[in-house]
Amino acid sequence: MSSASQTAAKIAQRTYRDAKSVKERWIIKEAYPLYATIGLGCVGAVLYLGRLALGPDTMWDKTRRASSDKDKPEDITRGEAYHNHGLRKFLAGRNTSILPDWKYSARDDDE
Repeated sequence: MSSASQTAAKIAQRTYRDAKSVKERWIIKEAYPLYATIGLGCVGAVLYLGRLALGPDTMWDKTRRASSDKDKPEDITRGEAYHNHGLRKFLAGRNTSILPDWKYSARDDDE
């Protein structure tokens, strides 16, 4: 270690030891963006979990869960329409890779 880095480390240690309170030790101006970012992330996580918990598909008791019919007729017809889509039928037997000629490396062509 260079003498400059050793001096900086000693000053940092002395400053940490000489701090009288928790506020002086942990609440520093340079860390404000870090605290704001962590706080914003926590708020976002709580809002997202609340959205999941209050969603229409969330079942909290067995009676509502047993009476609920998740397969509504309109959902079934929508699924069948997706499955029988014309583009899916057209691509069913074809090679859909992006670069089919690059499947093998140049070494394989020499042999």
